[in-house]
Amino acid sequence: MEINYNLTTGIQNASKTLDLMNTQEYMAFYNALSLDRGVAAPFSQEFMNTIGSGTDWQDEILRSALMQEHRLSFSGGQVIHNIIYRSIILIRRES
Repeated sequence: MEINYNLTTGIQNASKTLDLMNTQEYMAFYNALSLDRGVAAPFSQEFMNTIGSGTDWQDEILRSALMQEHRLSFSGGQVIHNIIYRSIILIRRES
């Protein structure tokens, strides 16, 4: 019987993020869109100054993560009808 164990570790990062508008940019865009449609702008400059730029959810959610992968395999035993029985256990942990 043969027993194999492999451990792989590394760090995962988001390879690309989207260039999205912040709250101020979105409200200015929506005001301009409303004016183009002939409707009054829904957000006053005073309100926009009060709100701030908002939360960058990509920065909040996408961070570096430690990755571990454990592979444990057993092989061998008896050959029955030309079939070799093999078992593999894979544990992957990301945090």
